Amino acid sequence: MLGDTTIEAHISDAYRKALKKHNEAVYRNQHTLSKIIDCISFCGAFELALRGHDEYESSSNPGIFRGLVDLIARIDNEMEAHLESATVFKGTSNTIQNELLEYMLAIIRTYIVQQLKTTDFVAIQADDTTDVATKTQSVLIFWCLNNDSKVVERFYGFPHLEDSSADTIASAILHEINVIFPDPLQKQKLIAQSYDGALVMSGIFGGVQKTIRDV
Repeated sequence: MLGDTTIEAHISDAYRKALKKHNEAVYRNQHTLSKIIDCISFCGAFELALRGHDEYESSSNPGIFRGLVDLIARIDNEMEAHLESATVFKGTSNTIQNELLEYMLAIIRTYIVQQLKTTDFVAIQADDTTDVATKTQSVLIFWCLNNDSKVVERFYGFPHLEDSSADTIASAILHEINVIFPDPLQKQKLIAQSYDGALVMSGIFGGVQKTIRDV
């Protein structure tokens, strides 16, 4: 009289439908996020600024990143639908851009650290410069051998500096080295260091190279 379908079957069917709907939403979000990451990677690969002067929808020049996102939306239906319907997360805000950049940096650094730990020889290259805000920036680069025994250059980052003294620069570089090579034995693969011509960096009596070599 009540039919042959059990409550369990109804629940299972509803669960399957809800799960399918959830998985479809996850796929759409992952697809959209991957396209946004591709746009950020493109800008980084060609050293292009992410943000424009005016990023409003009505702007005729919203910037390279937003222009790339709009271009992809024209040829990707999933991306277009997301940008038109999303009310909470579009993925194009400055905050999201910064968070994605941080995650991408963490992944790249993990790869670099793994490469440095498995190679036989490592060299350090550093330089310092003053940015537009008159703050000192230090640039840290590693050179090592890859699996094909070819020398490769790996940009690691901009160590934070309180000032431009030799001790401060050396401490910043040593901090990064200690993070990468916590085991003192691993530091034995450091075979060379290279700095710019400034005395504070390359001086034989009190420069950065002397401080790091003594340590």
